[in-house]
Amino acid sequence: MERGQAIAATLTAGIAAATFYFANHHHHYTAAVLGLLALGFLVFAVTKKRPVMKVVASATILAELEEGWTPCLQVVIENHSSGELTFSRGCAGVHPLGSKTTFKMWNIVNEVVWPNRLPAGSSLTLMTRLSELKTALRQQNFYVNTELRAVVVDDIGRIANSDWFKIPDEEYFNKILNRRS
Repeated sequence: MERGQAIAATLTAGIAAATFYFANHHHHYTAAVLGLLALGFLVFAVTKKRPVMKVVASATILAELEEGWTPCLQVVIENHSSGELTFSRGCAGVHPLGSKTTFKMWNIVNEVVWPNRLPAGSSLTLMTRLSELKTALRQQNFYVNTELRAVVVDDIGRIANSDWFKIPDEEYFNKILNRRS
């Protein structure tokens, strides 16, 4: 339980106890109903789940790599828990809509230390070349414009997905590169 949730739960429990005491000793049903509402809030505050991690994917990134400006898929993992998350190589992949296949992101082009320990409130960015992803999709008979989502698994098996996205066509990146010239 987060610190804020603990404070809210303690206050709510106190209000619920005082209200029930008042209701039982003075036979006021309104107070009993208010006590039940306070107790309901307590249960909600204690059991409300926050996401452990959030995943944001973008297939519109141009990264300057050794071969020049290169279209990349960027996956950002945000730690929304109150503790550290650990990720190992191969923790991220791309999942096509309607498929049981997940393409692992093995060839990460930005520097990442593995295993990666991600403190609470921080994020980890992973990037891979779109050309490699497109090749893998074609080899498995997927269209390049198939809807995809990034899938991330931490070292204890918790899974998070990004929103669905599509890979832009080559013309999209060519327009951007032509503006840079």
